[in-house]
Amino acid sequence: MIKFVLLVITSLLVLISSCTINKNVEPKLPENIYGCWQHSQEEDNNLTFIFYKCESREFPASRFRNKIILNNDHSCSWMQLSPVDAHYMEKGAWNIVETIPLIKIDLLKDGKVYKQLIVKEVNEKTLILDKTSTL
Repeated sequence: MIKFVLLVITSLLVLISSCTINKNVEPKLPENIYGCWQHSQEEDNNLTFIFYKCESREFPASRFRNKIILNNDHSCSWMQLSPVDAHYMEKGAWNIVETIPLIKIDLLKDGKVYKQLIVKEVNEKTLILDKTSTL
């Protein structure tokens, strides 16, 4: 009887130890999230910011049009607004904060969170961000 109890306990320990979660594994993102995204502020509504792949369409003239580039090596860049219309691309990095229920991505500048993107939907041509995103 003691051998049976020890066998059950050993089996449970092996089972539990084999089910540990590897925290170094990053959640899988949709492949189409990577690349250059340009803001189509003309299509925004009260709940969302609308972005399109940069090469997917012609955009109307605008004094400032936000652009975000997410690279699969976790480098990124975004259009930085300038008060004298000398806008420029700021370089940084990005991290996934969470993926459920929405994908949350932090854009980092000098290691600190600079902006946060809250992705409601993404496909091959469109990126829809929750209006609570900080652009």
